Formats: sequence, structure tokens, C-alpha cells
Amino acid sequence: MVSRDQTLMNDELLDRGLVTKADAKFGVPIATEVGRPTIYREGGGLPLLSWPDYTSCFEGNCWVEQARSKGLKADTICQYSYLITPLLRYAFSNRLQLHQFDEYHFVRFMQQVKSDKHCHSPDSNSLERVSLIGTKSLDFLSFIGRLYSIPNYVAEDGVIQAAIKLVTVRTPNGKRSIETWVHSAVPRFKKSTSTKNKLLAESDVAKIKRAVRTRKSKPYFINRERACIQILEEVGARRGEVTPIPVGAVWDAEKLDAPYLRLSTLKKGGFAERLVEISPALLTLLKDYIEYDLTPFLKSKKLPLTANTPLFVSNKTSQAIQPNTVTCEFSQLKQAAGIKGPVHPHQFRHRSVSNDDRKNREENPADEVLSRLIGLKGTPEYELRSMEKHGHASSQSRAAYKHYDSAKTVDNTINGLDPQASSALRANLETAQEIVTKGAKMTKGDITRLEKLLSSVWESLEPVPTNPNE
Repeated sequence: MVSRDQTLMNDELLDRGLVTKADAKFGVPIATEVGRPTIYREGGGLPLLSWPDYTSCFEGNCWVEQARSKGLKADTICQYSYLITPLLRYAFSNRLQLHQFDEYHFVRFMQQVKSDKHCHSPDSNSLERVSLIGTKSLDFLSFIGRLYSIPNYVAEDGVIQAAIKLVTVRTPNGKRSIETWVHSAVPRFKKSTSTKNKLLAESDVAKIKRAVRTRKSKPYFINRERACIQILEEVGARRGEVTPIPVGAVWDAEKLDAPYLRLSTLKKGGFAERLVEISPALLTLLKDYIEYDLTPFLKSKKLPLTANTPLFVSNKTSQAIQPNTVTCEFSQLKQAAGIKGPVHPHQFRHRSVSNDDRKNREENPADEVLSRLIGLKGTPEYELRSMEKHGHASSQSRAAYKHYDSAKTVDNTINGLDPQASSALRANLETAQEIVTKGAKMTKGDITRLEKLLSSVWESLEPVPTNPNE
């Protein structure tokens, strides 16, 4: 029998709280009748909330259902759910029912949130995060009051003394007014530009890649990080679009004349897909990773390799790694590389969009000038291609990713290849170099792997004929 204290101690090891994300086939039962099949509503991707003893949290899941009924997307509800898990932990450790909160307990809860700091999240007690936890917890407690018909449970002169205020926020599309909870214990802040919305310096990108190659870890984890970074850099995808990529997407790309990688588009509910062109060098890197890193790892776990197998498998869960795992790895790489500024995987997305703009200005320098002269309206063709590549719904949402001043031309090409394609090619050459340095210790498998890599590298460097008859 596990004691309550042991449960709490073990639960503190969880990265993001008591949230389990339902798989794509999950259904919520909404109607049943004797002798007839139960009717389900699709609930794929929705969060399932529990207490620290892993029993289901009824109130939390009712709150999730209300959010779903309002039309919120599953990923958004997941983010909100993570923010109320500190409240669930506080209630559990203090043996409080959620409808028993009062002003004293809420103030004490916020003091605890401000003092908490977790090793896995350096910004866990930042002013912004504390404010988000506080306002979302008030929203949740207000729902609890309505659920249990408690008048003025969260109100200006209520059991918990908070009020809803109208505030103005800046968005990529301009200013807009939103309603938010205000409480004396919840800090207010003016949101500044997120550090993850800035470009990574080229020197920092090189340091990160060097840190991956030189870090002390098992080959599988090193090469998993390397492959993940190469996709982030070349494709410019979101973390949550990269982590669930299946092996089958790479196999499908291999069958095409020009390789395209299939990705889910998160901002469209996670059900839309897009095809993104990748370089032959990146395809080579991913094939090499699957054959010589992922396959041996799966065999050690006695797991099969199928088209549905995640490309990036977690050692703990044997499922796809989570987006937060990528963020944590970047934090470790930042420390190992000695980088002082911000480092976040999302910065590769900004870099990719900015590179698209830079490349277009270099290839078509007159486009921008002509557009201004003749007052051309609408979205330019290159921008539409970039929106499709990155999964942006509009040119307005894409605008925040363009960094004109920072997107300068950097001479890091190989034989005229695109810089992002050159990056994957360099990674393949580094792998080949690592094999060669084994010297007399090279196995037959190493030699076969080396031959495949060098053959692919040679094909990448072959000039593409302009005349199809050549």
C-alpha cells in the first residue's frame, strides 16, 4: 500500500502536472440505452485531469467539457489545464474540497506558487507564469462556484475576493480588449515580446549543434536530438508538429521524386496536414537515424518498427516524446554551450520564416520596390508558399515571424546549396567523420553505413541538370 506522503513525493517528479492527453481515438460517452450501442463524441487530444493520487478529478473534467463546448481547441484546453494543476495539488495536500476554498486559502496558495521553482522549468515562478496560474485558477474556482450553486463564490465581495476587469492587450492584428480576473494576490504584468520570438544568432546555432555532438549521453539520445534539431531548422515547424512525426512519414518521403515530409498542423485543430519539402540531405539523415539509431533502440525495448512508430521515441514511455522534452533538452544544450541569451526551439521557426523572406529578396530584389510603387495589394506568391510551409493561417499571423534587420545573408552554403539544406549535409558529413575516426575498430555495419552516407552526400553535391535530356 502506497502512503499519501509517498504518492505526493513521487508525483513531484511529473514534469507538467496531473494532465493526461487523450489519444486521437478517445470518445466521450454522451448517451446510452439498454440494448443499443453507446453514442460517443470525439474527444481526441482533450486533457483528462486527475488528483495527485491519480484518481479522476470530476470538477476538473467538467471544466474541460465546458471549455470544449465553447469551441476551444484541444491544445488550448491542455495549456489551460496545466495552469490549474498547482491548485489541484494545493487542495489535495491541504485536504480541501474545491468548493471549500476561501480568501485565506487562495492567498496562501498564491504565496506558494510564487515561491515554487522546479528544476525542469527555470521560469516556473516568473511573474508572467504566476499571473497566468492565478488568473486561470480564479476562472476555474468561479466555475466551481457555479457547479455547486455557491452564490458569490468568486466575486468582488465574495468568498474569494476577485473581480473581472476589461483590459487592453496587443496582438499581431492590433489592440483588443479582453476580460481578466483581478485579485490582490495575483501579480499584474505588461506582456513583453517573448524571448522565444527572437532569432537565434548563427554562432549560437553552431554552438548548440556542437553541444549535441560532444555531450555525454548514449548515441541514441544524441542522434535523436540531432535529427530533431535538423527538422526544426530546415522545416521551421512547431515543437508539437515535430515530436509526433511517424516513421511512415519518412518512408513516404523516400518514395517521392522530390522528398516531402507530412506534418500535422497544430493551429488548425491538429487534424489538418501539410506536406513540406525537405532536402535530400535531411532525408538521408533521417533514414540513417531510423536504421542505425532508432531500430536498435526499439529492439532493446522489444518494440516493433512500423509506419506508425514515432520517429522520436521516449525512453520512459516508449511513446513519442513530448514538446516539453524538446524545450528541456534545449535548456540543457544552452547551458552546455555556454550561451547567455535565450534559446528555445521555437526560435528556429522564426529563423525559417525570416530566411524565406531573405531568400526571396535576394532572388527577386525588385519585387518589394514594385509592390510599393504600384500599390500592389494581396499576398505575394512567395509569402503564400511560406504560409503553406509553416502552417500559418494568414499573412497577419506570419508577420510576427519576419525579422528583416536580423535576417542577413550568411555565407554558410556548400556548392551553392540552400543554407538550411547545407546544415543537414554537414550533419551527415559529421556522422561519416565519427565513423572514420573509429579506425581499426570499424565493423562491417560501420562500413556499410559509411558507404550509404557518402553515396548520398555525393548525390546531393551533383548539379541538377537544367536540360532534362542531359
